[in-house]
Amino acid sequence: SLRNYLAAAESGNVVAQINAAFLLERGTCLGMSPADCTNAAVRMWRAAARQGDVEACLRVGDFYYYGRLLGAEYEDGGRRRKAKGEWADGPVGDDEITAKSSSPRLPGSEYKVGYSIGPYPWIRYILYPEDLFFLLRKNTVAGIKWVLNKKAKRRTTSNKDTRNEETCPSGLKDADGTCAAPHSASSPSTDSERDQEHDQMSLAARFYRMAADDHDSARANFNLGFMHEWGLGLKQDFPLAKRHYDLAASTRSGEAELAVQFALIAMDWHERIVKWSIALDEWRESSEHGVPDGD
Repeated sequence: SLRNYLAAAESGNVVAQINAAFLLERGTCLGMSPADCTNAAVRMWRAAARQGDVEACLRVGDFYYYGRLLGAEYEDGGRRRKAKGEWADGPVGDDEITAKSSSPRLPGSEYKVGYSIGPYPWIRYILYPEDLFFLLRKNTVAGIKWVLNKKAKRRTTSNKDTRNEETCPSGLKDADGTCAAPHSASSPSTDSERDQEHDQMSLAARFYRMAADDHDSARANFNLGFMHEWGLGLKQDFPLAKRHYDLAASTRSGEAELAVQFALIAMDWHERIVKWSIALDEWRESSEHGVPDGD
């Protein structure tokens, strides 16, 4: 049972840590909330990763990569975030990790709707086409709700037009007739979410690198290549991305050869588009700042 696995895991048994993490991730929570259950699963996976288990390294990396811990007020390996975003001093143990997500994801729910296989989400629908039904149903319900809300908003627009004309400054009216508040180009909340997402990706890269360096994992090298290609938590570096892709293809299992071939073809076009975009921006900048010829 989970209680027995947890007891053995606390004594350092790696098999017990893996089994406990698996059960917690699948929803055997012993009365814990979904957020606490998810963090307990990560704690077990991290404990197994510290003992050199390659699957545990990959699973912890996946937790961070796919954002399953977004909203948790902690950072791996040392400092805890305070209420206003600062970092508290001193080490934080795994047992002190707590999640405070406003909408925590149920453990195991990524196997139904929200998960991805590898860095390309669409691969999942090729392997498991039946999952498209869940996605279609979810999007259909969301679309119907959006249409109904739009119609309800239009009914009230006519009653607000006169008042908006008197109170709404010029240039601050939305398409639906309501008065919009002035906003800046980038809101603090957006910047904070972007920074948090970058931190999560950086932590994912740390555990993927652990699996790649210590265990020559094809999946870890492939994910590191993808992250370097797109600049996800790591510096965008196409040569380094190719190196990781090549390492993934050169493993003894050969499981990543086909995926790497497709990834290299896609990266070749990606690199060309990036270079064309940079050249176009430089041309536009030179054209805007160019000095016109004299008569």
